[in-house]
Amino acid sequence: MCFNTSMTPTPSLIIIGASGDLTRRLLMPALYRLEKAGKLPPLNIVGYALEDWSSEYFRDHIEKGLLEFEREVDLAAWEKFSHKLDYRSGDLSVEKIRALEQFTQGEASFYLALPPGVFAAAAQGLGEAGMALEARWVAGITNSADRPLSGQGNSAKPDGISLRQHAHRAPVEQPGD
Repeated sequence: MCFNTSMTPTPSLIIIGASGDLTRRLLMPALYRLEKAGKLPPLNIVGYALEDWSSEYFRDHIEKGLLEFEREVDLAAWEKFSHKLDYRSGDLSVEKIRALEQFTQGEASFYLALPPGVFAAAAQGLGEAGMALEARWVAGITNSADRPLSGQGNSAKPDGISLRQHAHRAPVEQPGD
């Protein structure tokens, strides 16, 4: 986890569904490339998924993904990036999600790297746990093959849910805001 010597808590990116292919193939390589280019600010990157993994196992999982999907992995950049990674295991119940509160003391963003059938439960759990009050939500909607959807047809709106429905007490950041 990032260590911050200032009085301001380090912002967090919490990835719900972090053990999946979307995180391993697309999200983490993109964040790593930002780190490698020196453009990733101080940030705690917290993976959250059902798998009962340790933070060390999660870092190993992400490193294997980078070695598989990146053309070149710079060891110094990986070392710096890996120190930003943490992991918590849990389901979408309010009790389990509340364990993420320690990472939301500063600014927090949630990336939902989930299949459409789980979106409503994730939005509801985060909302009922009070995590939507100050946080931003980013939706990484995926299909059953865990690939990002193009937004065509109804598949990009799982079960007709709205994140605003569960985050009515806080605004949802829209692209371009």
